Amino acid sequence: MITVISVYVRESYLYITLMQIFKNRLGRKPTMVLTFIGVLGSMFGVTYSLSVEMYIVFRTATAAFAFGTKIAAFVYITEMVGKEWRTFFGIGYSSFYALGYMVMSGVAYNWRNWHDIMLVCTLLSTPFVLFAIVLPESPRWLFTKKKDKEGVKVTKLLARINKVTLTNEDWKEAKRHRIELE
Repeated sequence: MITVISVYVRESYLYITLMQIFKNRLGRKPTMVLTFIGVLGSMFGVTYSLSVEMYIVFRTATAAFAFGTKIAAFVYITEMVGKEWRTFFGIGYSSFYALGYMVMSGVAYNWRNWHDIMLVCTLLSTPFVLFAIVLPESPRWLFTKKKDKEGVKVTKLLARINKVTLTNEDWKEAKRHRIELE
């Protein structure tokens, strides 16, 4: 059992490193969408596995893509909220895993076969891909990649949604902050 856990942990560090590369090159949103589609696809693979080997391959793929989704979503959330809310949302983000386990208990109560449980959980997760597709890219990522026009567009959209008026002083402060980071 110790060997299985150590292999899983070692693989998880590899997946985290790979997903960091994707997240930083592609952007937060594309990484979230692609890895979540990978999670759903591999979960369908687990659901319809015909052998132990097939199950292991798809379960490993599910774990790999899930790490990518978790990291990209966490970074996206912390970049999208203000400094005063980062701790709250950073910790609160993990509470959805507890909620998922609670929902899974109800699913397992109604569907007793593990194939059915996996299928229902996969289907329940599917709408979140649509949610990730609708989200705008992180303006912080856009600005760090020097995609200023897109960053300004997303920032103005978010300001309008939050009913905040951006002033010239806000843009000057953002530019000052960017210069300090470079």
